[in-house]
Amino acid sequence: MSDTEGVEELASVEQLTNFDVPLGSEEPRSSTSTPALAALVNDSNGDQPIAVEYATIATDGTAIPMEGIQQMVVVQQPEVEPQTLNGVDVNFLASMVQFCRNAGLKETENMLAKEVGFTVAGEEPDDQAALDYDEACQEFTKMINLLDSMFENIRAEFSTLLFPVFAHLYIKIVNAGDSDFARQFMTKFVSHIPVTHFAQVDLLKYVTQPVQVQGCELVQNLLEHQYGVRLSKSCQKQLDTFLSKNPIIQEVIRENVQIDQVDSQARNVPYMDFFNGGLLGHPPVDKRQKVLYGVTREDIVVVGDKKKKKDVKDAKKKDSNAPPADRLPIPYVPEFVLEERRQAYREAIKKGRITADNPPSVCIYSACNTNGGLSSAEISENCAYYALGLNDGSVQVRALGDDHIRKMKTSSKLDISLNDDDMDIDIFEEFPPEEKPLKASFTGHSGAVTSTCFSPDRRVLLTSSLDGTSRLWGIELRRNLVIYRHPAAVYQTKLSNRGLYFASSCADQSIHLWSTERINPIRVFTEPFGATHALDFHPNCNYVIGGSNDRNVRMWDIVSGACVRNFTGHKSGIRGVKTSPDGRHIVSFSEDGALCVWDIGQQKLVAVQQCDPCAAKVPIQFSRDGSIFAVGTPHWGLSFFSLDSLVTNDLSEPKVDPPGLLIHQYLTKRTTVMDLTFHRRNLVICIGALDQK
Repeated sequence: MSDTEGVEELASVEQLTNFDVPLGSEEPRSSTSTPALAALVNDSNGDQPIAVEYATIATDGTAIPMEGIQQMVVVQQPEVEPQTLNGVDVNFLASMVQFCRNAGLKETENMLAKEVGFTVAGEEPDDQAALDYDEACQEFTKMINLLDSMFENIRAEFSTLLFPVFAHLYIKIVNAGDSDFARQFMTKFVSHIPVTHFAQVDLLKYVTQPVQVQGCELVQNLLEHQYGVRLSKSCQKQLDTFLSKNPIIQEVIRENVQIDQVDSQARNVPYMDFFNGGLLGHPPVDKRQKVLYGVTREDIVVVGDKKKKKDVKDAKKKDSNAPPADRLPIPYVPEFVLEERRQAYREAIKKGRITADNPPSVCIYSACNTNGGLSSAEISENCAYYALGLNDGSVQVRALGDDHIRKMKTSSKLDISLNDDDMDIDIFEEFPPEEKPLKASFTGHSGAVTSTCFSPDRRVLLTSSLDGTSRLWGIELRRNLVIYRHPAAVYQTKLSNRGLYFASSCADQSIHLWSTERINPIRVFTEPFGATHALDFHPNCNYVIGGSNDRNVRMWDIVSGACVRNFTGHKSGIRGVKTSPDGRHIVSFSEDGALCVWDIGQQKLVAVQQCDPCAAKVPIQFSRDGSIFAVGTPHWGLSFFSLDSLVTNDLSEPKVDPPGLLIHQYLTKRTTVMDLTFHRRNLVICIGALDQK
């Protein structure tokens, strides 16, 4: 009989009595103990498997003293090297697990065994471990009863734990293969889950088989990431007392919930109700990530009156939050663009400030007879052009007012002599006044155009489409310059205010950062757990802001590629996001109609205003001085909000529907506002599609 055959024979005889012999003895004697752990090694010659002795546990659950160490022959093929894990011998890790068991360090043993992938003899792996269904129901019932007996403020905080505990208990039951009890568990406790999580609970109830767990994106996100919860000290104390008497829920929270203790007292109910709705709860607060939210000197917008104009000039010298000029390579602003801004500064003196007593004038352009429907629109910064993206894949650029769209001459029409030193020639075609072109059309996309963006100099236009491409068009050349290909449909494209970088969001839940000089992305952000339908560039061009369907508003650093801010509180997908001109605040709008104002520097919510729900993209635009912002609200409307009213008030706690935030509302007849901009004077220009149904 060969050595291998002998080894296989020993491995197949599991019913034999174990051999318990003292070290160095050759004579076995019977024992009723069972092995707790075994390791695999070869002898020094590598010819025969030998036994590695650690410790055993008797069948009655008591530990055998070290002088009665068990010996067990372990199967291993000859000429196989000892197994290692991250460079550490598996035998050593096995002995550490057994030491923790003998010492009664159960939590340490479970964590180490789970980390290295060991399972104790006679036990099933963790994901298949038997769950006491009745005990789990009793503990969750106790948790609900404790919640009902708490004070109102603490109850609002404690309720944030209900959904993650409920979801992970349900997933454990489904993984165990008991679909009938999973349905009973769902039916019994679904009414106790906060209403903000009903969308996730409604998705969970269709997951009733273990095979469905692997295909459910929500379940995988819950299993792969910890759910974030923030509790005050008083609430944390009551939670610790409860967990000490309920081991099943204690294990669920320890493995799947990240609890951050806040220094403040229990917060008010409206505040907690608003924050109880994130897909993965609260993100961890990381104040080590410093954000340089200040703007550069060229991007500072001058306020209307002279005193504030002087203050802004002083702020140019004292803004310590502005990024260094060499932190990110960005192009200079063209001289004619700077001259236009200087002219805007001079006109700002004549501008009437928008206040609650001084409403703005609004001019709305309605697009009619659009073949296939209007899918996107954009107005240029100086209100000279506007672009329309249609569902049939075509793009139109039109002139506003008396301006016309210049057209560059073709190469055959250019009279250029290589021997002529004077190259200052007219490269644009000349038209009679009655024949000046007021429209330019571009075709190339094979799907609906989802967004359009003008460059600062208005010479190129960036578009995105559901065909998975973004295209850069030369307005003066009347042709497509570059095609940027994506792995999936593109929902949004945003060009920076310097024109070099742009960001795009795809249906594969990723955000790509591009340079117009390259055909491949220079950054890919994959943190969102849902598609991103709202994008914006920070005014200093160093950060990208995105709002996604996972209800989070994130801020990425272009230089490092890290997510430096993550704001949670929305209860549905984000449909609009915009950064204030001073770079300090972010305004976001979600599908359920919640409009939120966030403070970038302090990493917190400033205020929330409830508006009408909207499933489409929502345009948001700030006035040039940053004191007012306008939102294209759904159901044919336009609303104006005062950011100054929030800055001048106490911001120690977030405000829910604060007085003075909403100052004006306008209703259109049948036009849905798709884009808007503030003119240099007291005028707001909007564009939208006429509802012809």
